[in-house]
Amino acid sequence: MGYIMDLRQLVGSQPIVMGGANVILLDENERLLLKLRHDNNCWRLPGGTLELLEV
Repeated sequence: MGYIMDLRQLVGSQPIVMGGANVILLDENERLLLKLRHDNNCWRLPGGTLELLEV
């Protein structure tokens, strides 16, 4: 498991404050780049968070 999931098991449903980033990319025709999530089959902006010690 990853750091975030391990942390979630420790704190339960309490809020976790963490940093992340997303990016908005448009091409010359003003089309927006989106990413399809495989866990919930929803479209989202590219981006995310880092795991502890991830570089």
